[in-house]
Amino acid sequence: MSVHPSRRQRILLTGATGFTGQHLRRIAADKGYDVVSLRCDICCFNSVLQQVQDADFDYVVHLAGVSASQCSDEQKLFQINVKGTENVLRAVTACKARVRKILLASSVLVYGSSPASPVTESSPLVAMNPYAQSKIDMERVALRFARYLPICIVRAFNYTGVGQSEQFLVPKIVNHFKRCDAAIEIGNTNVHREFNDVRFVCDAYLCLLHESNTHDVVNVCCGRPHGINDVIGTLVGLTGHKMDVRVRQDLVRSNDISVLYGDPARLNSVAEQSGAKLSNSIMDLLCWMLRD
Repeated sequence: MSVHPSRRQRILLTGATGFTGQHLRRIAADKGYDVVSLRCDICCFNSVLQQVQDADFDYVVHLAGVSASQCSDEQKLFQINVKGTENVLRAVTACKARVRKILLASSVLVYGSSPASPVTESSPLVAMNPYAQSKIDMERVALRFARYLPICIVRAFNYTGVGQSEQFLVPKIVNHFKRCDAAIEIGNTNVHREFNDVRFVCDAYLCLLHESNTHDVVNVCCGRPHGINDVIGTLVGLTGHKMDVRVRQDLVRSNDISVLYGDPARLNSVAEQSGAKLSNSIMDLLCWMLRD
């Protein structure tokens, strides 16, 4: 794969039509990248190989996969998250593409119910469900290819934004406020999590494409947890609307821990070295989601 010095840097992106992928395409374009979307079944190696052979790219961002909220079919889960990732890496290897960085999206869920925060990249990996196991297996596959490919695995902590499904907690809460509903039914309100902005996550991903290590694992997090009641209180202040918050026991997870947030030291170090500014404000996030 030849790289013409005058052209814009190009990203080969999988999962371009998903929640994160749509935002990353826009943000990358705004930052001067050309984004080439991989539009094929990643479970079919020959299809992946053909598209990779035909593409001209400098970086790969692999976001395609089954999400935690869609993981009822375990066979499909492992076929896409594990085998699909392997197919992408095999295709890049087979094409002998001089790729500068491959970014693979793992998940905070690989840490399980970590009893101590902040969670670092060296914290133990614990599969609490099939989705988490599929991401751990995906990381193990990536390690095999890291001998000859510059891979960065990102473990993003909770994030949200415009366009995310109401299956997720923050969009559900925001949409109830936008509709001025009288009540909302949710699970455990006595938990504190990171609720990061998808735009911050995309900025972090693009920053990490230029990280100098040939192989690394990076938590994409801010290290600032927020309580569910804090989110609701902020929305009350922004909208002037109050609603009855009802806790449904069937939505309460028995293994939830009260506080979970990450250590952003590694991410912050990369950002500092590259001069990138990673902005992440929950107030800005909620205002953006209310406006949309």
